[in-house]
Amino acid sequence: MKKSLSIIIPAYNEELRIKDTLKAYLGFFKEKKKNKEIEDFEILVVLNGCKDNTKKIVQQQICKELILLEFERAGKGFAIMQGFRKALERKMNIIGFVDADMATTPEAFYNLVLNIGNYGGVIASRYIKGAKISPKQTIQRIIASRIFNLWIKIFLVINYQDTQCGAKLFRREAIEKVINELTMTKWAFDVDLLYKMKKNGFKIKEVPTVWSDKKYSTINFMKSGPLMALAVARLRLLNSPFKFLIKPKMKINKIPDGNLRKMKDMKFREVGDYCHKNPLIKWLFWKRLKTMLKMAEGINGVKRVLDFGAGSGIFMPTLAKNFPEVYSLDLEVSSIEYVKELYRLKNVNIITGDDSNRLPFKDDFFDVIFAADVLEHFKDSYYIQEEFKRVLRKGGCLVVSGPTENIFYRLARKYVYKQKKPEDHYTDVYDVMKKTSRFLKIEKKKTLPCLLIPGFKIYKAKKAN
Repeated sequence: MKKSLSIIIPAYNEELRIKDTLKAYLGFFKEKKKNKEIEDFEILVVLNGCKDNTKKIVQQQICKELILLEFERAGKGFAIMQGFRKALERKMNIIGFVDADMATTPEAFYNLVLNIGNYGGVIASRYIKGAKISPKQTIQRIIASRIFNLWIKIFLVINYQDTQCGAKLFRREAIEKVINELTMTKWAFDVDLLYKMKKNGFKIKEVPTVWSDKKYSTINFMKSGPLMALAVARLRLLNSPFKFLIKPKMKINKIPDGNLRKMKDMKFREVGDYCHKNPLIKWLFWKRLKTMLKMAEGINGVKRVLDFGAGSGIFMPTLAKNFPEVYSLDLEVSSIEYVKELYRLKNVNIITGDDSNRLPFKDDFFDVIFAADVLEHFKDSYYIQEEFKRVLRKGGCLVVSGPTENIFYRLARKYVYKQKKPEDHYTDVYDVMKKTSRFLKIEKKKTLPCLLIPGFKIYKAKKAN
């Protein structure tokens, strides 16, 4: 099989080293491609909240083989996962990552390519026979790394001598299988990745490497070691029956009333309820979003979410805070763009929709779809729900809220809002839920504000494995 290669380089404040690394890797692999030793390659540089000139330096090296991605800082693991997702959208059949400091030379990284064979992946190791380290590590660092390695073996029973070397390479199908299962974004990302590879039956080969410790290192192993050890313990708990003890709760990120009133003055729609002078109405609408978010807490491996019918983007800061990759889709997006700029949300992608029932996304693309008070606007939501099933991954969920249109809801609309029923409300949440059940398994339901006065119905529906 001809090898085509995606190399991910996560970068946080790497202005002193990134230029030499890119020149070396681009030059080396262009030569390999020219000599037909590889079919093709690309380098994905993922900027992770850089505050120096790293972005400018990378932009100076841009060519057809070099792709630049940029995100707010959320850990090296987060940056690599975003690189994985971008690489999976492209054509390369092996995907790897390497540190920006060139502690692993292009020649040493290419050795991984030569050794991948029929394995699911191959990782560089500094602690097996044949490895060359320059300069030699201190006794303290060696002892600390060996203790950490023993800790990993005890907790996770994965038998590698070096999980932390920053050069690893995997087959495309292996990354596709585990990408939605990864939970660690910082201290134990490499361990989590190898652990999930093992759980999914992929054999990973460990090979000796040539490794050179560089100046200006941004990682102090002696200080970060305890945090890494705690992260491994947390990883073990997350993959045990006791995961409920440490799973963090998601939180609503409310837009302040002042900003909401300004958006209302700008004639952005669907804003007033969230800053209403009646505190009960204001509470109810924020509670609706909070309940929808809570329903997503029990869904494993959530990375990519869609806010379908995002309206004014009220939910977007919350989704951006709780999930790595957010897509907001609506027919009119000026308000959504305003909120994105207001909060400087770099992990949000705004998509302008159309009147068709076809969603502009690949099959199995999303982990969760949120649809807050939007499906009642469809004369028949059957076809869009069929699309929801298509773009949700197996095990992914749809979270929906909608008005019940019962007598209490109609009275509130008439006497509190002084409004008639909107002409574009064609149905109610019960009809929508019935159509949902044709495609997805409804798992959980909740009524707001209470059972006696059911104004809104919220439910979660799962795509079966």
